[in-house]
Amino acid sequence: MRASTRRSLITIEQPVRIKQANASVKTTWQVFKTCYVGIETIKSFERQALSAVWPGADSHITMRYIEGLSNTMRINFNGVIYSILGINNIDMRNRTLVLTCQSGIKAE
Repeated sequence: MRASTRRSLITIEQPVRIKQANASVKTTWQVFKTCYVGIETIKSFERQALSAVWPGADSHITMRYIEGLSNTMRINFNGVIYSILGINNIDMRNRTLVLTCQSGIKAE
């Protein structure tokens, strides 16, 4: 992917569990990394093929390789949260990642 197509600035957030005084556990989100990515809506024929593997998948996010990225994290783009459903390391070369995501959850 050319750098010019990575024009969306996103924040990758990781969950942090905090034990409260009443012994309950609260999950908050901490910034893991901020970077530029390309965000594409999945075409209808791609969505049909992906529905068996990742129901609800509606976006592909293409980015440079980031060590430690996992599907427990989430993407925040202008207040819209993308849940990471799958991570594809293109050609296993640790250069480009394509994330299969579900969008639409609003940030709190």
